[in-house]
Amino acid sequence: MKINFSRILASKSSNCSSSIHHPNISIKIPLSSNRPSVSSNSSSPAWMYWSKASIHGTKLIKPLRAHTATLVNEAIWIFGGTDLIGCFKDVWKLDLETFNISKMKCKGLDHDLDLDSYNLSNSDLNISSSSISPFNKKLRQSSKDHIPPPCRAHSATNLNSRIFIFGGGDGPNYFDDLYYLDTISLIWTKPKVNGIIPSTRRAHATVLYGNQLIIFGGGNGSRALNDVHALDLSDLSNLEWRQLAIKGKSPPNRGYHSANLVGSKCIIFGGSDGGECFSDIHILDLENLSWVQVDIECPIARLAHTSTQVGSYLFVIGGHDGEDYTSEVKLFNLVTLQWEPRTVKGQLPPRIGYHTATLHDSRLIIIGGFDGRNVYDQVWSLELASSAYLPQVTNFTIPIDDI
Repeated sequence: MKINFSRILASKSSNCSSSIHHPNISIKIPLSSNRPSVSSNSSSPAWMYWSKASIHGTKLIKPLRAHTATLVNEAIWIFGGTDLIGCFKDVWKLDLETFNISKMKCKGLDHDLDLDSYNLSNSDLNISSSSISPFNKKLRQSSKDHIPPPCRAHSATNLNSRIFIFGGGDGPNYFDDLYYLDTISLIWTKPKVNGIIPSTRRAHATVLYGNQLIIFGGGNGSRALNDVHALDLSDLSNLEWRQLAIKGKSPPNRGYHSANLVGSKCIIFGGSDGGECFSDIHILDLENLSWVQVDIECPIARLAHTSTQVGSYLFVIGGHDGEDYTSEVKLFNLVTLQWEPRTVKGQLPPRIGYHTATLHDSRLIIIGGFDGRNVYDQVWSLELASSAYLPQVTNFTIPIDDI
């Protein structure tokens, strides 16, 4: 998706209140019965603290933007992205206990391992010595077909220690392929997928609803998109895409937005259609397959930001506000449906977008990013400090008021 920043206009308003365009409904999001609940008048997190993380390793990560960072157990797996020159297909692993980073050696689906790992002889394969070289070459070419190409603005989703990569692009190219990386065996696989495959796109957003990979929006190079697709990942030998028919008014087409799954509700915030930087918030009810729009009278416009659920809040960090990049941390209260003030201490990171944010052990880990001129390889940590209890808050209600 191509963004023309000269045309982007940020929405502004002086009043602060919120409602939702859907009468007489209350969205309840029970996630755990043994967690503390949050009342509608709960206070905002008191303060947080920024610090620059010290990363160790024999090889350090390159400056990256529009990459992905996926939490698997106690590590963040980083894939793809771009700098000011080209795209990458490297895989990095950041150990969150030691903050040691390693470049992982991943291979395509087992083809060349049949010879090397299992020590098969020529007679086992029933081929002559003269034919072994082209045979090996053919297997290696087939193996490479299972490795994703260099890409940026793709999506990455973890299920059972497998990271599923969809879409993305490299320069003028846009992709519609699905790959997954087994983080235990370090084997890439490009599975066969049937059904109505989503069109090529990048800058889309995905969430995991049960075993369903849900995709919304993005851009295909000529226009932004607002379609919704689902892929059941429970049986990797029988994958089939479905385009979902959603009731209600769909959000405007967009890319570089954020999507957060809270219970069965997918919360879409911000993004851009290439001309406008959006400040709207929409809720996709995946149980009833319907759209609900939240009416925010004190909107905050963002694209290329990150949005991370921390208990009953969305922590929105950085991005572009329609005028410039920012390093602000904004909190959206999922109970009151209002943006709330916050206090952040410490050394602020650069004003960036196209970075990643990952929640682990009561801190948000920020990797990479772009400020309009420079691409960064820095890693920052936002300590929740006195708000460290927030991730434990998982049982709350999103109210819906009549208009």
